[in-house]
Amino acid sequence: NCKYCFRDIYGTKNFLEKRNVKILLGEKIIDYNNHHIKTDKATSIHAEMVLLCKGIKPNSYFMKSFPNTIDKKGFIKINNYLQLNNYENIFVAGDVANINEEKLAQNAEHHARIIINNIKALQNNQQSQLQEYIPKPRLMVISLGSYNDILSYKRFMLTGFFPGILKSL
Repeated sequence: NCKYCFRDIYGTKNFLEKRNVKILLGEKIIDYNNHHIKTDKATSIHAEMVLLCKGIKPNSYFMKSFPNTIDKKGFIKINNYLQLNNYENIFVAGDVANINEEKLAQNAEHHARIIINNIKALQNNQQSQLQEYIPKPRLMVISLGSYNDILSYKRFMLTGFFPGILKSL
């Protein structure tokens, strides 16, 4: 659980470094100008491409007029049925929901299915039929290039051709 560790169980780090990707851990970018980066550890890099990987900031500004609906991190507070807290006819799905899970499109699809079911239950005055959303780990396949991918599920990781085939399917 090291904040700055990069576990290279299946060669991902090696794969990236062979393609001239520089991986910086535990450094904060303090200046970025015209493809030149400076970090708080005095690292200076000229780069053709920079990918800033620093997490997500939920786009919840439109909810500010609803009292007590946004948590400390900016996510919208919901109950187990994906309803906005204290508003049974308003549902929340996707990255903006304060659900402790990976923010993935496939999770948003699961949210949508639950919400559809729950809207139908409310329309039919069947509150007892509301479906609860239970977050679970989902299989992720991340592309590293043509038929070179990372498959990740819980604590299991696999890289290479096989995950690439899975992703193409």
